[in-house]
Amino acid sequence: MAAASSLALAGGLAPPRVWRRWQLLLAPLFAGAAMVGAFAMLSRADQVAHLAGWNAAALLVTGMAGLAAIVRGAREAKTEVDRQVRLNLAGAAFFYAFGQMAHLVAQVSGVRLSLAFDTIPIIGITIVVGLCWWLVLRKRYPHTEQLAITLDSAVVFCTAGAASLVLLGSQIDHGGGALALAYTVMFSSALGATVVLNLAITPRRGPSGWVAVVVGVITIVIGSTWEALAGSTIWAPYTVVQGSGILVAGFGCATWSAELDPSLRFRQMAARVRGWLPLAAVTVASALIVGNELMTNGGDEGIRLAADALLAVVLLLCVVRQTMLLRERGRITSAAHEAADRELALLEDLRMSEQRFRSLVTNSSDVFLIISPNGTVTYQSPAVERVLGYGPDDRLGRQIFELTHPEDLSFVQAALGEIGAHPGAQRTLELRSKHADGSWRVLEATGRNMTNDPTIRGIVVNYRDVTERKTLEEQLTHQAFHDPLTGLANRALFSDRVNHAMRRRGDRRTVSVLFMDLDDFKTINDSLGHIAGDVVLTQVSQRLRACLRPEDTVARLGGDEFAILLEEASFTEVGVIADRLLASLQQPFEAGNKQVHIGASMGVAFAGETSDADELLRNADVAMYTAKGRGKGRIEIFEASMHAAVVTRLELRADVEHALERGEFRLRYQPVYDLATGELHSFEALLRWRHPVRGDVRPGEFIPLAEETGLIVPIGRWILEQTCRQAQAWREAGRPDLKASFNLSARQLRESRIVEWVADALAATRLPAANLIVELTESGIMQDDEGRLHELRGLGVQLALDDFGTGYSSLSYLSRFPIDILKIDRSFVSSLGSRHDESALIRSVVQLASSMKLKTVAEGIERLDQLERVKELGCDYGQGFLLAKPMDPIRATRLVSETAEGSTNMATEAAGA
Repeated sequence: MAAASSLALAGGLAPPRVWRRWQLLLAPLFAGAAMVGAFAMLSRADQVAHLAGWNAAALLVTGMAGLAAIVRGAREAKTEVDRQVRLNLAGAAFFYAFGQMAHLVAQVSGVRLSLAFDTIPIIGITIVVGLCWWLVLRKRYPHTEQLAITLDSAVVFCTAGAASLVLLGSQIDHGGGALALAYTVMFSSALGATVVLNLAITPRRGPSGWVAVVVGVITIVIGSTWEALAGSTIWAPYTVVQGSGILVAGFGCATWSAELDPSLRFRQMAARVRGWLPLAAVTVASALIVGNELMTNGGDEGIRLAADALLAVVLLLCVVRQTMLLRERGRITSAAHEAADRELALLEDLRMSEQRFRSLVTNSSDVFLIISPNGTVTYQSPAVERVLGYGPDDRLGRQIFELTHPEDLSFVQAALGEIGAHPGAQRTLELRSKHADGSWRVLEATGRNMTNDPTIRGIVVNYRDVTERKTLEEQLTHQAFHDPLTGLANRALFSDRVNHAMRRRGDRRTVSVLFMDLDDFKTINDSLGHIAGDVVLTQVSQRLRACLRPEDTVARLGGDEFAILLEEASFTEVGVIADRLLASLQQPFEAGNKQVHIGASMGVAFAGETSDADELLRNADVAMYTAKGRGKGRIEIFEASMHAAVVTRLELRADVEHALERGEFRLRYQPVYDLATGELHSFEALLRWRHPVRGDVRPGEFIPLAEETGLIVPIGRWILEQTCRQAQAWREAGRPDLKASFNLSARQLRESRIVEWVADALAATRLPAANLIVELTESGIMQDDEGRLHELRGLGVQLALDDFGTGYSSLSYLSRFPIDILKIDRSFVSSLGSRHDESALIRSVVQLASSMKLKTVAEGIERLDQLERVKELGCDYGQGFLLAKPMDPIRATRLVSETAEGSTNMATEAAGA
């Protein structure tokens, strides 16, 4: 009956989701009840009849049920700590059941058992429960905090036990309530200590776990107090109360978990309450000392002594706790002093370091300054006075651009803008800055964006004066590559210039070399001496330079031999220049107070498709000797066949002048595909010429002629208008995103109205500027001195750098001009898979473009392996005969319509090719 009532009470406390756990108690409950009933009937039937010992039997059954539930709960524990704690609590349930079994045996048999049978359960329960503190706290808190929580728990434990003894000691019947009093004291003490522990670790709250333990122990204390006061040996209702408490506490022990409660507010409140409980216990202990003397009489001497012992332990624990606090405070104070000493040492080191840094900055040959992103100087080191002659505060709040050389201003502004746009960016450059005395000094400066650093919030620049170094370098370079007598380029520099010119031939440049030898110069040396001969050579060099353009190169190769390198000069222009050079030598020269006349013979060699630099120089030299052999004082072109080719070229040039007005030019459009998706991205407009007699003329033959004659300007404008008109037609055909590109030559870019022409073409055709791509060569952008590329970009069109990689100035110009697309020259793509594979170079170009947020186009894709390789290398777009050949507008429009309908893509075109 008691067990059933207790189960009903526990079931009322447990929510439906935990009722399954209570089912674990039914089997041991009924088994225990059956065992007790059988034992009682077989041993002392007369005692059973009078219900003697059934209080202990009921508590034994509930204790065994609690033990079984806790053991099962330990098996289901999710963590090792929960499992160990539950096993210890199972030990407490075992000792309780053992004590009730001893009590039952004594009641039923009438045999008075030893006192050990009463004390062993109480001591055992106290020990195994105490182990829970070590298990729970060892990994949760440091050693000092563990000890503090344990001492606080012990203070509350002893105070609760002493309070139970003082309050109940004079009220019990020693014959029937001493053992119940002992259990009351034990459970009251355990309750106080348990509350302190759980408030310290704040496990999750709920109807199970530690909350159920506290509720169950409180119920047990109420029942045991009732038993101690009643002292009955027959059936009593307090057994129901105790049994219910045992079952609830057992359920709590079986479900106890150290999992932290998610509520921060609860944890904060629990910490405050846990801190006040030991203080309250000490206060209560002081009152209990007096109450123990007043409330207990002489017959209760043992209880009074036990209460005094517990209160003495409380005082002792308080002394230990206070000593520990003092030691901890001392340790903290000592640690604080050590930290303060370390901080003082660090401050001293910092002060010394700051002094060293200030001394280094002050005495450094480098200047350090901090500028804002707009170029305003906010700090500069004292070294500026040694480098540029200004005081440290003279330039504060001023613009650094005020001292920059006008020729370097745009470059410096662009570099500063690039650094300022990206936190952490760094760049080194050379520039010229004005000294306080008015001279220009060459500076090597390194700027780093440190706007994210709260102590700086600007761009840090350090620079040094490298004027003397640059002057020395220039002198050494000049001596190494120039003739010491005339100051002209020597053979080494001239050969290097020719090599560069030959490498740039892919940009439709013409290259020619004039090789000149003075006629009968040996006579001057022999008659007037070498000093006079040197004077004549110096005057010859001056006249040659006066006849040439700034971009031309004239060199003295040795003795009386001179060579001239001409780039982008037509055949006619080369002849004019050669004539002018020979004419300049007809006037007499002053040598040794005498006038001497001298002539020269000249050979001219033009770079052919297969010529190299050595061959070109050799051909010019052979032509010069041919001129000498034919009478001197004349000009000869290398070989008659080359002369015939030049004549043909002149005729072709005349035909170009009429091709546009006769309508002989055609445009062909070559598709450009997105390599990632295979979708058609754009078309490149290509100029073709169908000559009425010669048939199809290669662009490499007539486009240079058009540039030489200036006809490239009207031809280019015609290409622009046709391309815009065709692109707009494709947009109306269902591809509003499709782009079209056309090539803009260097000659066109020099036209002052080129930006206006592009804007007019876009407006006339209603083509959005974003659908037009303007392609330029590296030689073209190098000639953009007027900033027209930025004006074109301002219209909204995209700019593409064609044949990228074939020039020598590409990298330095990429950051200067608003380029959107890099077109990798077909020579690099064609090498893929060959012995001269250029994969590394293409990868570098793609990485460079990606870092600068540029797109890349691989030109000249003609094989499947090349297509797969450029995809692997990360190129964005591709064009070539493999994907699609240049096509007329009708075929291009059909392709656009098919792509708009999704019926064709790059793979389809490649398969068809």
